[in-house]
Amino acid sequence: MQGPPNPAAVVVDAGTEPWRRVEPLLARYLDELPAGGAVELLSSEEGVAAALPDWCRRRGSVAWEPLATGAGFLIRTRAEHPAPEPLPDRMEAP
Repeated sequence: MQGPPNPAAVVVDAGTEPWRRVEPLLARYLDELPAGGAVELLSSEEGVAAALPDWCRRRGSVAWEPLATGAGFLIRTRAEHPAPEPLPDRMEAP
C-alpha cells in the first residue's frame, strides 16, 4: 500500500503578482525538483489560475490540482521526468 504523496518541497506565495512574474519563478523551482516533487503555489490573481492549466500542458512535465482551500495549486513534476542538472553557480570563461 502506498503512503500519501510527498508534500510540497517548495511553497511559492505569489499573492497578487501577475502570471508574467510568477511563471519564470515557478519554472525554475519545478526544474530543480526531483521526479515527483511538488510546488505549492498560492495566488489570488485570477490570471495565474487561468494561465496555469495550459502552461502545465505545454510543459508536458507537470501535473496540477487545485488546493482544497481554493487558495492555490499543487504542481507536481511527473514521476518519469527527471529534474535537469542544476546550473553551476558561476560560469568560467573559456
